Amino acid sequence: MKTNKGFSLIEIMIAFVIMAIAITVIIRIFSSGLKASITTEEYTIAVQIAESLMARVGEDISLENGQLEGEIENKYQWFIAVSPLVVFDTELLSNDPNNENNQLKQVRVEVAWVDSQVKPRIELNQIKQQIRL
Repeated sequence: MKTNKGFSLIEIMIAFVIMAIAITVIIRIFSSGLKASITTEEYTIAVQIAESLMARVGEDISLENGQLEGEIENKYQWFIAVSPLVVFDTELLSNDPNNENNQLKQVRVEVAWVDSQVKPRIELNQIKQQIRL
């Protein structure tokens, strides 16, 4: 009696289906990893922009009360708000709160960017001292 040594057509078809499913899963894993990497890069750039703007407030950007806004690379929108710090317990202040030449300011920096579905944003808050000579 003669035995056939080989695969039948149905076995080859099943093997191709299993391989196709495995390749589809692997491609989806790589694409979601790539998307997560791009999102992380956008957050990192936004944080760097926000930290840079915060460092400039009081140096290049005046600590006067008000708001500024702008755009970087047609993708990142930034917003800076400077306002007097409201403190309810003046004993916590190391400086004289009545001295107009030495004031604490609340500085808020926001950076937002356009994403395909949502508009994520980064917000930094800091207290800075305005010293007028």
